Amino acid sequence: MKYYSSLFILLSSLFFQAPIKAEEDTSDEAQLRLLKTQLWQKAYKESDKSLLNSILHDSFQFVQNDGSISTKSKELDFITKNHWNPKSFRYEINRLDIYQKKFAVVSGIGYAERQDGTKYQYHSSNHLIKQDGRWQAISSHVSGYKEFKD
Repeated sequence: MKYYSSLFILLSSLFFQAPIKAEEDTSDEAQLRLLKTQLWQKAYKESDKSLLNSILHDSFQFVQNDGSISTKSKELDFITKNHWNPKSFRYEINRLDIYQKKFAVVSGIGYAERQDGTKYQYHSSNHLIKQDGRWQAISSHVSGYKEFKD
């Protein structure tokens, strides 16, 4: 009888731990999706320095399409001096991987249309870390920027 009780406890613990892990992963995934598809663009669109400050880690570096490097302080300065107001924008996530619940890679394609009708797209990859219960970007890389008109 003792054997069956131990086996039951072991199997129960394995069975009941899987959904908890899945919920945590889903929650992290949902947070990352929200951050990348809505909050990041909102910070730039609304010139929300406070929001962008919370998204970018202090060590953040951004490798731009032309190879130049930007930092968190440069990005915060940029949004106070420049207004980004596309007619439309969406970011399509092609990869979202979370490692040990502390590190994530998010990459995909951004599609936008300017007010003058010019459309553009780019590829980006982002690396984020989770500290104190929140995700922050430590790096971004943009490449393949293309402009076109219909």
